[in-house]
Amino acid sequence: MKDRISKIFGLVMFLFFIGGILYLNLFGGQADEKDVYERIEVSNNSLLPAEEYLLFTELYDSTILNSIALPNVKAKFEEHPYVVKANVKFDGINKIIVNIEEKELKAVLLSGDNPGLITEDYKLVPLLKNTSFSEFPVISHLKIKSDEAGTDNPENDELVQAYKIIDAIKFIDENIYKNLDEINLRYGRDIILTFNGLDCSVIFGRGNEAKKIIYLHALWEKLNGKNNLFKENEYIDLRYRNKIFIGKKIKTETTG
Repeated sequence: MKDRISKIFGLVMFLFFIGGILYLNLFGGQADEKDVYERIEVSNNSLLPAEEYLLFTELYDSTILNSIALPNVKAKFEEHPYVVKANVKFDGINKIIVNIEEKELKAVLLSGDNPGLITEDYKLVPLLKNTSFSEFPVISHLKIKSDEAGTDNPENDELVQAYKIIDAIKFIDENIYKNLDEINLRYGRDIILTFNGLDCSVIFGRGNEAKKIIYLHALWEKLNGKNNLFKENEYIDLRYRNKIFIGKKIKTETTG
């Protein structure tokens, strides 16, 4: 009986021993392994070059990457004023891949001493060096109330008017939108639009945005074609109902 118990005990110990060896062979080496990060690849960026994002996050040096965890990389990128979200993963070799989602911008805002960028939801973000912003129109001479000065969320009637113009132009004619250079709000007076490649200004006024842009759309080819019928004129006036006036600029009405 004792011999039988000894044999069973010996068999159990042998199985434990074999199991331990198998475990160490399969998993023991991984316990000491550490992912090696040598560089970061930034993707889906359009506002800034990847190098600028790396400079901001201070993750351009491979020696720094050796001591950082992926959640910390994500957090650093999401601190950037242009970034909404960053998805971070390891490629399994030596590279961290960061796919960023940038904020949806509407325009460049010239208000006060420093230009900035403004988002779809009226949030101000700083205009950083090397930002690619040529595709956005400029909104200038915004009338700001005293209680709005210095705010990061300057939504007011003036900006709402500018956004309506941008949205209507983009909806009616993408080509006109791409050439929209500036919306001059003139501190509450009649709005003036300027376009790339168009010699004359457009006195837009206020209200009836869609109807006025339809008029502008109807004139656009004649304004920009080889046989420019309006090249000798200095402004197009869309302020009056069902009428378009083309003529010389009136300084008291058009200076910003």
